[in-house]
Amino acid sequence: MWAKDLETMIKLNEAIDNSIEGTDSNHNLVRDDVENYIKKKYADDEFQKIMFLEAAKKIQQIITLPNNSTLKAHKILDKELLQIDTCR
Repeated sequence: MWAKDLETMIKLNEAIDNSIEGTDSNHNLVRDDVENYIKKKYADDEFQKIMFLEAAKKIQQIITLPNNSTLKAHKILDKELLQIDTCR
């Protein structure tokens, strides 16, 4: 179920910003379009909302790592992402 949500979350919203970084007006490391989607999708489920926002933050960090980042940096972020509990 959440894999489909993840696909939707990472699609670029061209009306806002056509870049991987996107717009992050509140500087919480989550793109505004992704954050808005999560908040609407999980408006009645605070636990899922928090978990998906954490996952979105990690995914954003992973996909925006500079090309010259070390393998260790990638592994650390990957491990942190996998440790986020998105199920009850």
